[in-house]
Amino acid sequence: MTSSPPPPERPLPRASGSPLVRLAAALAAAFAAALAACGPGTAPDDASAPLRVGLEAKYPPFESRTAAGKLEGLDVDLAEAIGKHLGRGVTFSDMEFDALLPELQAGRLDFVCSAVSRTPERADVVDFSQPYARVPMGVLVSASLVPEGRGLEALEAGEVSIAVQRGTSGEKKAAERFPRARLVQFPTEVDAATEVALGRAHAFVYDVVSVVKLHERHASATRILDLDLGVEDYAIALRRGSPLRAAIDAFLAEGRKPGGAVDAIYARWRAELDRLHVRTE
Repeated sequence: MTSSPPPPERPLPRASGSPLVRLAAALAAAFAAALAACGPGTAPDDASAPLRVGLEAKYPPFESRTAAGKLEGLDVDLAEAIGKHLGRGVTFSDMEFDALLPELQAGRLDFVCSAVSRTPERADVVDFSQPYARVPMGVLVSASLVPEGRGLEALEAGEVSIAVQRGTSGEKKAAERFPRARLVQFPTEVDAATEVALGRAHAFVYDVVSVVKLHERHASATRILDLDLGVEDYAIALRRGSPLRAAIDAFLAEGRKPGGAVDAIYARWRAELDRLHVRTE
């Protein structure tokens, strides 16, 4: 999955009055910005503070909530294992996916562990750990608008509507692959897939994990198009220059070995990962 670039920062108001007043105002503004970057209640470089981890809990088996509201999933287990390895607690912030990277850049999160696709555009603004999962892209199509016997050519014609989740790599992939189509943005993958199931959009471009599950939900109204759109590498996103990156990479490299902490997490979720074509090698 992918988040949109953060909006430009609001310029600081101009100070007025004497030079001393202007200097004091500038210093106060700089101090406030530094505090904001550290996040509420956390001192800079505080290695004992809980890790602040962002996710969107709407993407099983990576992150979701149980009926009782408890967070669960591979990413939840992975973040908690990283915290344990570093001797730090973990606090989760559950928010819309397109808010995650802006919150990370603003200093209110230490890292994002939410099936984030590692893309060149994101790598320009955040750092990434080594990948921990690989997922093919997929296309869910409307059974009425793209019936059996029709394939790629149906999406390359004019007057085609493709539903996308705003700010994701699926949106970018759809724009690149189907330049003549009209993209219709939705806040969630469920909303986008529902549009396809109702016959109001021809297709929904997203990762195969979601496409398979959404097809199961709308089996009679949708089908999965056999089309190679490449793969997505999922990685942990961190602020540029974060000292956590080296520690997380070392943990992933060691933990993925047989019997390691990450290997045990994969084993716990293996049945779902295999069903949804997720690769962890």
